Amino acid sequence: MAFKLSSELVDAAKGSGDAKRKKKETHRMAEANRAFVRFLMGTSIPGAHFVWAFSLMFLFSGRGYWQELIKPIVWAHNKLKVALATQPRALSIV
Repeated sequence: MAFKLSSELVDAAKGSGDAKRKKKETHRMAEANRAFVRFLMGTSIPGAHFVWAFSLMFLFSGRGYWQELIKPIVWAHNKLKVALATQPRALSIV
């Protein structure tokens, strides 16, 4: 193990060997992921804003639509089994 570590340090100092290959591979993968990250950030931020604004529309309408929106969300969570199996007795935003 000591020999392998020392040879890796020598290769890194010379700029050759496994250390150099690992560095190039890491940089290549980072460049390949750059487009995906831009796509992800370009869609997730506007998507989150849309969900936020859409929910506030229901909240501020003052007509009780918020409960109508919560009902299908609770149903979907129960159907997919991602929430507890308890049913709410009353929903109120006030």
